[in-house]
Amino acid sequence: MKARQVSLICALMLSLPASVRATVPGSEGDPPFAFGAWFIDSPHIQKAARVGLTMKGAYDTTATGEARIRLPEGVSLVSGDTLYRGHPGGRDARWRIVVRADRGGAFELHGSLRIVSRDGVVDEAEFLMPFDVRSDSVITGQSRLIRTETIRGGKRYRYGSKYLVPIDRSEAVWQGDIERLGQKPRAPHDVEAVCASCSGEFPQNLTLVAMVAADGRVVEVRRRGPVEDGDDEAFEAAKEALTRTRFTPARLQGTAVADWAVVRVSILPPK
Repeated sequence: MKARQVSLICALMLSLPASVRATVPGSEGDPPFAFGAWFIDSPHIQKAARVGLTMKGAYDTTATGEARIRLPEGVSLVSGDTLYRGHPGGRDARWRIVVRADRGGAFELHGSLRIVSRDGVVDEAEFLMPFDVRSDSVITGQSRLIRTETIRGGKRYRYGSKYLVPIDRSEAVWQGDIERLGQKPRAPHDVEAVCASCSGEFPQNLTLVAMVAADGRVVEVRRRGPVEDGDDEAFEAAKEALTRTRFTPARLQGTAVADWAVVRVSILPPK
């Protein structure tokens, strides 16, 4: 079923302009949808231009999406709906509006999206599309996501590339910006854990994933994958050591944000 879902969304994304293609989901932290906009016609002052929009994703046809498009001051809606409801897994996942630049200037088109699935999972996203219209030139920028989040079991997460990152509230943070422009969380020192009930030779090393809140607290510890399956006692000791460690949180544009970090923990015997 997973392979079929990945194949489906690959086909969906390849049918869209490159600027609005989502990451093909291969892990839990990849959003299963594309959300964005592109100009079909080049915008000019006092001339109508078509804008294509999409909320297409790997959902069944019962999932419903609601998108809100906010036009900047100086840009008017000629036709179409800036509040649009459709089915991300259906044929109505793509739509158009027609806009007109009433004057020259630099503008940003903003979009927000909320998708509700039959199983109660909620996905949310926002994008910005910049464009500059002058009497003698036109520059249209690529639509870019500025937020991709999901709500599952009453808890909010950011789609964090490889993993879902727990967050307290909605925030205008895109994981790709942390990876390219920000700083990942860092432990203040090498992390060591003492395990009296562990068997085998020491020291042992476990590479784990720590979910680090914006205040530096470790709120969740996970095995990185099957390669780290093994001694449960060692894992519990490493988990306890990590939860006692206060990290330097991830930062983006000078602001502390929640993120994940891969951490190696040394397992030692009692002295």
